[in-house]
Amino acid sequence: DIIVESEIVPIAGGSANALQVIEKLRPHMLRGRGSGSPTDGNGEASQPKVYVDNVAYGDVSTLTSVSAIQIREIQFFKSGDATTRWGTGHMGGVILVTMKTR
Repeated sequence: DIIVESEIVPIAGGSANALQVIEKLRPHMLRGRGSGSPTDGNGEASQPKVYVDNVAYGDVSTLTSVSAIQIREIQFFKSGDATTRWGTGHMGGVILVTMKTR
């Protein structure tokens, strides 16, 4: 699950943000995933965590503060792949936003 810059550019005009891009192009990325359970074991919904340039950024709501025009790529990692890359605590997966370099 990858959204590349060429897909983002046509909808990035104005004040579009990363959440709007994902909602329009790949809304399934926003649905939490896990091992078949709707919670992470603590009673919390297993929603994706957000990383920007490989740095923890927050939950899905933080995507509204990322300007679409500055994004190079958005990628979704399922929980197993996210755990391998970033460690435990990613039952809902990870949305990785890679920004354009300046």
